[in-house]
Amino acid sequence: MWIAGLLYFVSVYSSIHSNKFKFDLIHSHFAYPDGFSSILLGKVFRKPVVITVHGSDINLYTHKMDYLKPLVIYALKNATHIIAVSTALKNRIVELGISEDKISVIHNGYNPELFKPMDKNEIRKSLELPFNKKIVLFVGNLIPAKGVTYLIEAMEIISTIRNDVILLIVGDGYLRPKLEKMVQQQRLCNQIIFVGRQPYEKIPLWMNSSDLLVLPSISEGFGAVLIEAAACGKPIVATNVGGIPEASLESFRRLVPPKDPNSLALSILDILGSNFNSNEIIKENRKFSMSNITNQLLDVYNNLEK
Repeated sequence: MWIAGLLYFVSVYSSIHSNKFKFDLIHSHFAYPDGFSSILLGKVFRKPVVITVHGSDINLYTHKMDYLKPLVIYALKNATHIIAVSTALKNRIVELGISEDKISVIHNGYNPELFKPMDKNEIRKSLELPFNKKIVLFVGNLIPAKGVTYLIEAMEIISTIRNDVILLIVGDGYLRPKLEKMVQQQRLCNQIIFVGRQPYEKIPLWMNSSDLLVLPSISEGFGAVLIEAAACGKPIVATNVGGIPEASLESFRRLVPPKDPNSLALSILDILGSNFNSNEIIKENRKFSMSNITNQLLDVYNNLEK
């Protein structure tokens, strides 16, 4: 996998060279392979390089994939500036020996034109979802880090207490067959529906159809899905890991330990039994609007010139 960074460099270099593309700086997302190749491009074209790290590039590549760790550190040490999407992620970067002075924390943002409140009943009708059920929503890749197995176990607990709760799993990944088998074995086929991967522009529809969003991650750089759901006025149940506490709104959330189905179940039931003001959730969440995030990013760019 290490060769991916070199191949990426060659591809982008050829494109820039052949098109005689002029630019002032390079901004890449993820420390590897994008960030690594951007450092090489920056040296060739003598341009500053900004790298935004999102989570897996630090939490995974420097922990479980040690052979990539030197390449990640090389990219971070040679970057002109680094943007971390959460303070928790910034702290992990500092632990790798990177100077804190060259790191800014700029959270992910959401598009308010796309993620906004819609009539729940109308959306449920269009998606052919029941009106008489409480809908719990998960949106994400079906990989171990997202902790969906624990959410399924939580739904088993919930099904013994309430019979009007269903879980919609929006997303796909290599764990899906295993998760579907798990649902069948636990006889939860009527309570858990695998929706599959959906176009990004359709995600707000699924969020607006729900009563709450759950993110049971084992590790998470920030959790952009949380602020997107909040922009639709939805409360949150999530694990207390990584940057999730920074992404979710304290007044409208329940944070639980990772890998804890019982706590997940109790918090979901608590949210379903509580009354939340959607307008207040939306109002508090506006600090994550893309315009605010863009202004912070422009400040980083402008300071590179000083």
